[in-house]
Amino acid sequence: MNRLLPGLLAIAVAAHCGCGGAPATTPPHPLYGIGDETKDFAEAQNAYRDSRFLEAYGMFDSFVLRHPSSSKNKEAIKLIFESAKKLAEQGLDSTFLGVGVGRSPAKGLELLKDALIKHPYEESSDDCALWLGNFYFARGELAEAAVEYELLLKNYPRSECLPSALFQLVFG
Repeated sequence: MNRLLPGLLAIAVAAHCGCGGAPATTPPHPLYGIGDETKDFAEAQNAYRDSRFLEAYGMFDSFVLRHPSSSKNKEAIKLIFESAKKLAEQGLDSTFLGVGVGRSPAKGLELLKDALIKHPYEESSDDCALWLGNFYFARGELAEAAVEYELLLKNYPRSECLPSALFQLVFG
């Protein structure tokens, strides 16, 4: 029993002081490391400039989470939208049973829709919603285009993009 006493005492002290020995008043570490804001943004920009749009999207998205009060967040969110649009335009290689079957815009479209959900009221959100409708329209996917145009009308009733969306819905 005497050999257990020092161990039990250490556990009790650690529990009382917060295990790591830090005072209980020390705030917890953030979920994401602080990192170097300038470096993080520059790396994301480099990925975008190098046409690595999937990587750029993830890096800008991470930047916004890691640096929520950054003065660069507006630009980062705009580049999130742009990365997703470029990825949809460029497409990702698709395979079927390990054989290349071309390029697909699906991942870019998924990311753009996700970005609109995460950032619905940014300066370029309505432009991206219109872009989605126009993208589907140009591919002949008229039902999907109509859904996107209707979402634009519903979510952005004061948008400068409304005339274009209405025109496509009525005459498209």
